[in-house]
Amino acid sequence: VSTQSTGVHLHKKYQVRQYNMGRTNANKAQQKRLRNQKKQEKGKKGKGNSVLKQNEKVMTIQCTVCKQTFMQNSNRKSLADHSDNKHPKSGFDVCFPDFEDPDEE
Repeated sequence: VSTQSTGVHLHKKYQVRQYNMGRTNANKAQQKRLRNQKKQEKGKKGKGNSVLKQNEKVMTIQCTVCKQTFMQNSNRKSLADHSDNKHPKSGFDVCFPDFEDPDEE
């Protein structure tokens, strides 16, 4: 309970709130536009932070049956798992005919 200048006691629920001057909805919207614009400019300047874009560059191995891509450092076992699970009738050599295992020499 508080006393205002008139001496009337008002419950906290009914007190008049005072807002800061210059904080209108239009002002808030303009500030938000400026913040978003700065974020977009910041993203354009430097390197992209998206890991997905970086991963797309290394997706060089592709299954010839379903066209699913795999990272260039995928090993034979993970690719064999794909061909056994997704294409049991086709086999590894049909799915990945150009695959050369770097571990085999």
